[in-house]
Amino acid sequence: MRTNPDRTKLLALLLFCLGATAGWSETPYISTAGLAVSNYSYQEQGVKQTGTMGGVNLSFNKFVDSIYWNTDLTLEAGRVKYTSSDTGKSGNDSNVMIEVRVVAGTRFPNTIGGLQAGWSVIPYAGLAYRYLGNDSSGDITNTNNWGYDRRSNYLYSPVGFEVTRRFGEGWSFTTKAEFDAFWAGRQVSYMSPTVTNRQSNGYGARGSLVFRHRGAVRDFTIEPFITYWNIGKSSVAEIDTTSGAYMLWEPQNTTTEIGCKFGFGF
Repeated sequence: MRTNPDRTKLLALLLFCLGATAGWSETPYISTAGLAVSNYSYQEQGVKQTGTMGGVNLSFNKFVDSIYWNTDLTLEAGRVKYTSSDTGKSGNDSNVMIEVRVVAGTRFPNTIGGLQAGWSVIPYAGLAYRYLGNDSSGDITNTNNWGYDRRSNYLYSPVGFEVTRRFGEGWSFTTKAEFDAFWAGRQVSYMSPTVTNRQSNGYGARGSLVFRHRGAVRDFTIEPFITYWNIGKSSVAEIDTTSGAYMLWEPQNTTTEIGCKFGFGF
């Protein structure tokens, strides 16, 4: 079994984030745990992957003095269909996505820019890591081409804001908008030999609407969302094989996820 150092680093980062924030204040977390489901679409020139992803989302929020902190973990898996104008089609590729995010901001309560009481605005920024594993090893397309494993790693900074409107009887509505500043990426393709490409250009964007009801025992949230990535052409890797030398790179590509999260607060 192949061990993946990226997932080991991710787990260490998550434990550090949770451990560090846990001792900052006696103020309790506002925590949400639930399910996430989305329609996944990846495209590059001549290649498309589409399918459904589903998994769990954990979110830990708290205020330390006037500073808002949020640690968020998403784990999703699913099956995607692969279509290529060069290598044919297959319909059984496995996708696994892991994303961990830590952001901080400050809340402007009551009135801001003429907004009336009952509104609050939180601008925020932070650091995040996204891992995507696509496993098509052992799959054969309809044109008899073999698949292989691919691992994508993104390091980026979320920069955005949340606007919340509170209503009566425990109801609130939040609009989220975010730009994701892409710092670095690494694409590992487990071919023969293994190929590693570096990525340095791109950006992401996401938005969502959160409907929350605070009950006597549990909160309930529903959050439709959209996430978009546009990543530029990677560095070029040169490999030598028995049949000659080749130059390989990751082309410019986009990823769109449209879905919904369902959670319970505690």
